[in-house]
Amino acid sequence: MNENNTQNVIPNVDSKSKEERNVPDLRFTDEKHLCKKVKQIASFGLGLTYTPNYVIEGVPFISSKNISQDFLDLSDINYISLDEYRRISNNCKPQRGDILFTRVGSNLGHPVIFDTDDKLAIFVSLGYLRIKSNINNEFVKHWMNSPSFWNQVKTKIAGSSKMNLNVGWLENFDIYLPTLNYQKKLASFLNLIENRIKTQKKIIDNLNSLINSIINHIYSNNDYNVKLSDVIIQSSIRNKNGLIDYVSSVSNKYGFIKQSEQFEDRDVASDNLTNYKVVTLNDFGYNPARINVGSIARYKNSNDTVVSPMYICFQCKNNLYPEYLEYYFKSKEFKINLLRRLEGSVRQCLTFESMQNIPFHLPDLDEQKKNAKIISA
Repeated sequence: MNENNTQNVIPNVDSKSKEERNVPDLRFTDEKHLCKKVKQIASFGLGLTYTPNYVIEGVPFISSKNISQDFLDLSDINYISLDEYRRISNNCKPQRGDILFTRVGSNLGHPVIFDTDDKLAIFVSLGYLRIKSNINNEFVKHWMNSPSFWNQVKTKIAGSSKMNLNVGWLENFDIYLPTLNYQKKLASFLNLIENRIKTQKKIIDNLNSLINSIINHIYSNNDYNVKLSDVIIQSSIRNKNGLIDYVSSVSNKYGFIKQSEQFEDRDVASDNLTNYKVVTLNDFGYNPARINVGSIARYKNSNDTVVSPMYICFQCKNNLYPEYLEYYFKSKEFKINLLRRLEGSVRQCLTFESMQNIPFHLPDLDEQKKNAKIISA
């Protein structure tokens, strides 16, 4: 949002029926926005600065780990006694309608509305905004997820090595407010979108769970008839002529990814790429020190790339279908064998020799392709 009038946030689609539009029956017309400081519209509460004595049952005591992207996660919490809850400052006790947010850590911000009257206490890694009665708290929550808010955060933490949302900064942030009725309409519309996203996310989570179940079923066969050394071969072709300048990394979430996208805040590639390893279609690569968190992947692009010399790269022999091996690396069976072979005290690594020694059940190629097709479907 900016100081200018908002114009036609939602386009005029009145020519279509409500069913065709598939959007709430709302229209946002011109609306003036008044600039306020956050301290003018809310009071602040901060979490407890010391670690209390925990008890088995009592009042939930939460920290930043309990704040997810869009909900309060109480599946893993600590408790304090009712007596201790009564002794601590009221500033550590959110009330219904307060906006909880994380003050430190990688999930900085993540506003969540506390929507219950239950007793709860918060640790210093959390804070809350208590919104005044003439302001819509859901509108403010959505603002805390907006570029307008985050541009102000980035300005304050620029150059800092620690992610910390200082309340002294936050109370002086600018927020542009339309009328209360407009706040409610916009917040309601954004809530409908959020709910749709949650529904889709649940569908995706269920499908991922199904995929994992199928993978673990297929690869749970302990009738090992080969070792990986029988089906994979190391690849160490170097970019000697320096013709390939597309540098990749392997992440545990996205697999092979352009290095500049994984490390947006810095350039980690060497200026001289002649010693980098060449990766071609269906090659595998992994970081030996990060394979325990899933940093192993199959390269699926027809254009060659290069990776840092620290990566271990290998290919499938003719008796192994690459996609079948790719899914094996997502199975519990592989994780169990991996943990048995990690080496090192500080940074645990998997050498290629240890990878080769992993026992493996190898069906014929037709069966491999059939199973890979089932999973990919």
